[in-house]
Amino acid sequence: MRLVSFPLRSTDRYRFPFAKAMPIVAMALAAVTSASCATYTDSTREIRDALYANEYTTALEKLDKSSIARSSADAVLYRMERGSILYLNGKYELAAKEWDLASRRIDALYTVSLSKQAASLAINESFADYEGELHERVLLPIFSGLAYFASGEPDKAIVEARRTNEILQVVNENAKGKKNVFSRDAFAHYLSGLIYEAKEEWDAAIVEYRKALDAAEGNKQWQAEVSSRPIAESLARLAEFRKRSELVAQATRLFPDLRWSKLADLREKGEVYIVYESGKSPLKVPQDVPVPIDNGVVNISFPVYKRTYYSARSASVFVDNVRVGETIVMEDVGKLAEQALSDRRGRDITRMIARVIAKDQASRAAGRAAGNLGPLVRLATSVAGAVTERADTRSWTSLPDTIQVLRVAVPSGKVVRVKVDPNVGPPREFTVNLRPGEKKLVRLRTFD
Repeated sequence: MRLVSFPLRSTDRYRFPFAKAMPIVAMALAAVTSASCATYTDSTREIRDALYANEYTTALEKLDKSSIARSSADAVLYRMERGSILYLNGKYELAAKEWDLASRRIDALYTVSLSKQAASLAINESFADYEGELHERVLLPIFSGLAYFASGEPDKAIVEARRTNEILQVVNENAKGKKNVFSRDAFAHYLSGLIYEAKEEWDAAIVEYRKALDAAEGNKQWQAEVSSRPIAESLARLAEFRKRSELVAQATRLFPDLRWSKLADLREKGEVYIVYESGKSPLKVPQDVPVPIDNGVVNISFPVYKRTYYSARSASVFVDNVRVGETIVMEDVGKLAEQALSDRRGRDITRMIARVIAKDQASRAAGRAAGNLGPLVRLATSVAGAVTERADTRSWTSLPDTIQVLRVAVPSGKVVRVKVDPNVGPPREFTVNLRPGEKKLVRLRTFD
């Protein structure tokens, strides 16, 4: 669009009253231009399309050339998305570094400038620095832990798992007794237990498995798909080895038919931890809600998560062409995302309504101050207020929908082929040659 301008002499200001309204009209035009931009979900579609096609180099190039890479307000998102692409490409150390930068940025944002916070209150949350949804903050160190474990660095992996547990502890404290999916999340404890067991720190592993089992059992109303049986098996094995009969009883009370391999037998073999990251992350989309004000009704827009369709819901695992089991959901990322928005929905709507009312009052005041031009000015300011009241759809879009796990014992001292075969899409095969007692994490991600 081309704008035509012409000069005004100082005396013309009084013969051409429309000039008084020009700054306000300009503000409306600027707001319309800003708000007409695509949502974050729309603007990152090409990056996701490359990712879903397993074209990681292309996805990284598109991300690095995007406006996200240049926006200080989107610095956390940029690091999270960049880390995911590197992780999916097997560059685990680089991925963990990106996620560490994202976590540090989130910590620093607690001291964000008052001016940027004021802008988000006056205009829209999209103008503020993105701090990450709660589930994203929880998952950052979890994925860093998986990355370090996959690259053979269990000591670094356990540090990341502890960070997640510290975050969940703060969530518990802030919840003030109110339980939800975050206050009783099992996967971080289960991952910690796996890592401690790989390091043969049996008692520390028992502590984490017990916490994981308590969390999984207490959280079934939110995560019915997440199975606590694998956790119970891991706990019972180590509890039996350490002669903790009360913990064996706890596990078998939950699952009377529970069976597990003796630790002494398992230590004669190698073991592969299969981590299957299935599906596409749910994406934020805007949803409009009508709100009555003094002289009518206006729409406010807030984000909701929309699940993205995919078919591969589980994977069968084979060792030397013999089927040994199926992966089990241990973290329902999609449900975590929905819970994150649900927990803050009331607060967000209250803020939005307050902002709409403030904009309406400002529009009325501007109209009164403009005299004869009041209706025009009110229209301009109302347009500016309406179009800037849009949903903030920013989110970590490269996450999977679920994280699934299966522990597989394999013969030691020989080359073994492990195949992970999703129920939709091609299988992936790994070759391992493990020492007695050695643990190895292998992972697979599908989008189909």
